[in-house]
Amino acid sequence: MKYCKTLSLIAAMLSIIIGLSTCSEPEKPKPEITQLIPSEGTVGASVTVVGKNFASATKVIFGIVESSIAAKTDTEIVTVVPAGLTPGILTVTVVSDGGTSQGVNFQVLASQPEIVSIDPEKGSSGMEITLKGKYLSTASSVTFGTISVSDILSKNETEVKVNVPDGLEPGAIDITITSEGGTSEAATFTVVGKPAISSITPAIGPAGKKVTIVGIYFEETSQVFFGNGEADFTIINATQLEAVVPATASTGKVKVVTPGGTALSNVDFIVKDGPTITTFTPASGIVNAVVTINGTNFDAGGIEVKFGTGKATTVTVVNATQLTAKVPATAVTGKITVTTLAGSATSATNFTVIGSPAVTGFAPASGNIGTEVTITGTNFVNVSAIKFNATTVAAGSYTIVSPTQIKAKVPSSATTGKISVTSTAGTGSSTSNFTVVVPPTITSFSPANGAQGSSVIITGNNFSNITAVHFNGIDVGNANFTVNSASQITAKVPATATWGKITVVNALGTATSINDFYVTPFVTSINPISGPTGTTVTVTGTNLNSAKVKFNTTQVSPLTNTATSITVNVPSGVTGAINVTVVNSGGTSNAKTFTVAAGPEIEEIIAVQNITEQLLLIKGKNLTGATKVLFGSTEASVATSTSKVVTTFIPASLSLGSYSVKVVTAKGTSNGKSFELVATQPPATGGVSLVNGASASSLPAGYVPPVSNVWDNLFVISEPERFLISESQGGALTVTLQKGDSYVDGTGSFDKTVVDGVVNNYVEFTISGIRYVGVWTPPSGYDAGLGKYCYHHMTLISSESGKQLTLEVKDFECE
Repeated sequence: MKYCKTLSLIAAMLSIIIGLSTCSEPEKPKPEITQLIPSEGTVGASVTVVGKNFASATKVIFGIVESSIAAKTDTEIVTVVPAGLTPGILTVTVVSDGGTSQGVNFQVLASQPEIVSIDPEKGSSGMEITLKGKYLSTASSVTFGTISVSDILSKNETEVKVNVPDGLEPGAIDITITSEGGTSEAATFTVVGKPAISSITPAIGPAGKKVTIVGIYFEETSQVFFGNGEADFTIINATQLEAVVPATASTGKVKVVTPGGTALSNVDFIVKDGPTITTFTPASGIVNAVVTINGTNFDAGGIEVKFGTGKATTVTVVNATQLTAKVPATAVTGKITVTTLAGSATSATNFTVIGSPAVTGFAPASGNIGTEVTITGTNFVNVSAIKFNATTVAAGSYTIVSPTQIKAKVPSSATTGKISVTSTAGTGSSTSNFTVVVPPTITSFSPANGAQGSSVIITGNNFSNITAVHFNGIDVGNANFTVNSASQITAKVPATATWGKITVVNALGTATSINDFYVTPFVTSINPISGPTGTTVTVTGTNLNSAKVKFNTTQVSPLTNTATSITVNVPSGVTGAINVTVVNSGGTSNAKTFTVAAGPEIEEIIAVQNITEQLLLIKGKNLTGATKVLFGSTEASVATSTSKVVTTFIPASLSLGSYSVKVVTAKGTSNGKSFELVATQPPATGGVSLVNGASASSLPAGYVPPVSNVWDNLFVISEPERFLISESQGGALTVTLQKGDSYVDGTGSFDKTVVDGVVNNYVEFTISGIRYVGVWTPPSGYDAGLGKYCYHHMTLISSESGKQLTLEVKDFECE
């Protein structure tokens, strides 16, 4: 070996001199790998390569990527998994002076992803952002706060592109990336609102115009464009910007750029210069005169024209270079101003407004109603009114002859005074009075009312040469009025007169009274002529306006009322044949006779205190055909009804308290009697066995109940109670109560007369100081052989407690 080295040295020295070597070294051993510890790992992980012949090793290669050597011996090399590798299996080799080792498999594991930066750092939903970092090639999702997005647009080892999801609240949030290597640490991303433009004001104008842009999420606006021109702007707040239309602006959408995106206006901003005025004609005019204005840019919208400070209300844009406007009533002499949405222009010269009319004279100086008067003066243009003193001349009664002359007729009711002329420019009045020859006037009349044919004295003025007198348009005729003097007329009320104004007429005009003359009402008929209280009666006649109707002295307001007809209800409290009259401002009419049929009347309620659903007996007069019983406003059905007695059941719906009980029949509604609904039925103290609850229904047609009999109390079984009832003369009763071996006597009365075809079903008696009042109820057990009922029934009510007593008698012939 030493020999070889010596030769090499000599050869090297000789090669310098003669450039020739005559000796070479023996071949070096090739490296071998026996094991990788570990056999898998992530980029940057430490790996020990175990083998031999590593002393001259110069590099370790993972796949095609070279890794640095941290330490080595002949049998071990310490290195790291190099950057730039993608996860998967690759071959590791060692390179030395002796060559390249065989390959050994190594599993590259995915590394935990890292986020280095976000571009942009702010954005809104739907925006694309780029996440830059390391180990991103296996990224499977990106999480924004709590919202995970798996729809990744693109990815590689150093970048992930993704859209910002919906549903995020504005503000700073964490973003992480999840890959095969795990989840990255959070990076901060700021969610901002997506801008939107709701309006631009104005939407038209020249360069330099200040425009207000309204919308949302403007607080971080970075740029504003008008078409292609970028504008200077001021952020007022999150919903408003002010921008100046730039010189480079073009007609098109307004665009606002923010970190949250770009917003476009719904409408175009139109770049247009403001108007100019070149000429106008005429140079002067009155109010409402039409003025033609020439210039440029009149078509920008929002047109407004002023004459001095007066704004024109009628403006017509003919085209971009011409418009017309009416001189307004508020116009004053001065410049004309035209304003559009794009700006304003002012005329170089003044427009002169023609002034108010002036009255310099009139002829003749006096006249009666209808006289034509010639009025002279100036500015009689667009005249709107002419007055004689305070009275206006009707539109068809004057003519504008020229701007200096008017012919007008003296209006009716005119009085002496100034003549005035009014136009849209103002009012001018004469300096002297026009004297009106006065027509007749009525100051009063007496009496204020009266019948047809009666005389009326009319007082007033200028009654000379009266040709006619009218009562509400009805002519009295020449024979029926007398002119007593220039201030008094006597006239008769015509046979067909109706109430209204009085008028008198002469050649100078017509006078009309201020007040109405009221003609006395006249009744021709009433229909029907009889009926019970409550009956609707129609009264026919003349002059029945605004009337009341009297039934004797009882005054009633009508249901309906015209001049010829009244409907009214017959009031309660009147009976028999009564006088019906009509009363109004004209006085009291003649009378017609109406006969009032007797109506229902309640005399007594048995009992006056009770509980709900108990039988109640109502005693009175004219109760036949009762249709219902009223407890205040609560209706109850009728159980039985005769002229003298109505029975009903106390409604279950009543509340505790006092009620006025009334009976309603076809002839009207009765008077009311007091009844009190109590929670507990009053006690019974008479010694008779009573029971709650009983039935009551009307007797069969033609059935007349018996009286004298032995009546059993069906409620008592253990110790029978019997009532020995005997009929006496004149409807009187004698009654004996037998209870065991004791007897108690009592007295009473009954009524089974027939009224209106119905039996007066009524019986009452008193025992031990307690009164029992009741009715016979339908019989039962009809025996066809005998042709009679075998059982007769009676229901009585204690006037003390309201409880019932049910009695029955059996005909002995049925046994």
